[in-house]
Amino acid sequence: MKRPKLKIKRDGWDCGMETVSLFATMATLLPLWYASRIAQELPLLPYRFGMIDMSAILSPVIWFLPFITFSIYFGLTWLEHYPHVYNYPVTITSQNYEIQYKLGVKLLRCTKLFVTMMFGCMALTITGILPMPYAFSFIFLFLILVFSILFMVKMYRNR
Repeated sequence: MKRPKLKIKRDGWDCGMETVSLFATMATLLPLWYASRIAQELPLLPYRFGMIDMSAILSPVIWFLPFITFSIYFGLTWLEHYPHVYNYPVTITSQNYEIQYKLGVKLLRCTKLFVTMMFGCMALTITGILPMPYAFSFIFLFLILVFSILFMVKMYRNR
């Protein structure tokens, strides 16, 4: 059976998630602005064969982080327009396709929100604006896992 196509309308929560995702994506540009200051503040680390300049290690990250984040943001935004091509845990029928598509798009938006927030927090940590450990990223990964499970349960209940 060919799946029906449907345009999903955004509600208030969706617009809020999109706004926060966009701001988190834009936050990844801050290390580029602070690049010269960051390079001066990074210490030289001892290594077996001498000293390592951390700015040489962090410089590619500063340029690569915005590229990855913008690619994920725009890729997932583009994918939101095609819920009929997603893989669903239940069979899509003419009776359940609307609710399944809405849940699928909401899951994708939540995933985009948490991924962009994770990268945005990494960027704010690199600049020193947000002092938090890098292990904090695991909280966002945990949230992605929890929300994925919650949406899958909802999809099974709304077969």
